[in-house]
Amino acid sequence: MKKSILLIVIFVVGLITQLQAQTVYVTSSGNKYHKKDCELLKTDDVISMSMTDAISKGYTPCSVCFEKTTSKAAVKTKTSVKKEPATSKVETQKVSSKSKIAEKKEADKAKTIAKKEAEKKKAEDKKIADKTKKEAEKSKIAAKKEADKARTEAKKEAEKTKLAERKKADKTKQEAEKSKIAAKKEVDKARTEVKKEAEKKKTEARKLADKTKQEAEKTKIAAKKAAEKTKAETRKQADKAKKEAEKAKMAQKKEAEKAKIDAKKEADKTKAEAKKEAEKAKAEAKKEAEAKRKAEEKKPK
Repeated sequence: MKKSILLIVIFVVGLITQLQAQTVYVTSSGNKYHKKDCELLKTDDVISMSMTDAISKGYTPCSVCFEKTTSKAAVKTKTSVKKEPATSKVETQKVSSKSKIAEKKEADKAKTIAKKEAEKKKAEDKKIADKTKKEAEKSKIAAKKEADKARTEAKKEAEKTKLAERKKADKTKQEAEKSKIAAKKEVDKARTEVKKEAEKKKTEARKLADKTKQEAEKTKIAAKKAAEKTKAETRKQADKAKKEAEKAKMAQKKEAEKAKIDAKKEADKTKAEAKKEAEKAKAEAKKEAEAKRKAEEKKPK
């Protein structure tokens, strides 16, 4: 029994020491540590460290890849215990308290040894980690220096490029100013020519307008003279027509008076003839009446 316990303790201590010395792998976004061939390690940002460091940083074992290891260790322990010849129930009961105390001492001693070994391993791991950390710090400092150097060179290059670009921009600006001045001169020249042409056309238009105005004045004067002449001729014709009309009126009046006189004469003549006829008819009627009276007188009573 004592031997079995001792073997178990030694096996557990060895297993713990082996596990602590084992290299595990973690990711920047996870909180589990894995074995190298774990199926869950699919990312590129994998960090390797000892299991002791992983446990001290708060990482816990992966339930996929470390479950197999735990199961195998349990099976191995169980097999080792089974290989030992079983002590009968009677013999176990006969074990004195002295043996139990001795076994406990042996177990405590093995535990102490295992603890010391673990602490020793932990100290060594710590030294290695400190050394690795120092080297990492050195690498970091060197990388920082390189980065600072590269940054300084990049800054100088950028300043150089910036200066070249500024010179180029200044040159482009000067050329643009020259082009602008030349364009302005061309515009001023064109504007002057256009202004001169406009003034010329304006002068010609003014001359043409004055000429047209003069011709219009002449035409107006001629038209006025023609109108006055026409008016005078019309007045003359009107006066002539008036005289002709008055003359015709006088002739008509004379004709009318003559016709009136002739008509009166004709009327008087007709009246006289009618009077004569009437007197003649009256005389004949009187003769007939006288003849009729005489004839009546001659008739026998």
